[in-house]
Amino acid sequence: MNLRPDMRVLISRHPRVAAIAAAPPIGEFDEGTLIAVEMSVRAAGLRESVDSALLEEALAAVAAGSRGELARPLRDALDNLAESLAHQAAQAMHGYENIDHPEPDTEWGRLMMKHHAVKALVEALAEDAHEAFVLALRHASTVAASTRKQNDDYRLLRLIEALGFYVFNGYNSI
Repeated sequence: MNLRPDMRVLISRHPRVAAIAAAPPIGEFDEGTLIAVEMSVRAAGLRESVDSALLEEALAAVAAGSRGELARPLRDALDNLAESLAHQAAQAMHGYENIDHPEPDTEWGRLMMKHHAVKALVEALAEDAHEAFVLALRHASTVAASTRKQNDDYRLLRLIEALGFYVFNGYNSI
């Protein structure tokens, strides 16, 4: 797989991503999906604010590649949590927030970041591995966008996206 020099520098700081780049899997990308959802959980501060047993169960299911009907009860519980967070965010919204980019300096933004982190977990448990990756990445990217200048998360998600493209399509997107 060919990577740009800036991506190689980024990989050097993230051993799990480096391992994927060194030996990309074929047809599945559970580790890349897991890294993306873990990043969103961390960036949103989800561990400090939701049922830790549910969160740990969801992360373990993503790590194990559980999808579809096997994960349906877990997805339902996570969907309920995401809906609750979206409702709380709607209550906290003042009407001037940027709905496309929740910012961590407002109550609405923090709640929406948590909502998107939970949705990343929900989507990571979808039936199809490719769909699970793409949709989880979309939500994780929404969470990480507000901090893209403070840390590697947003750039790392773009790199994981390129690796996932390679895994699922067999050629580079960059």
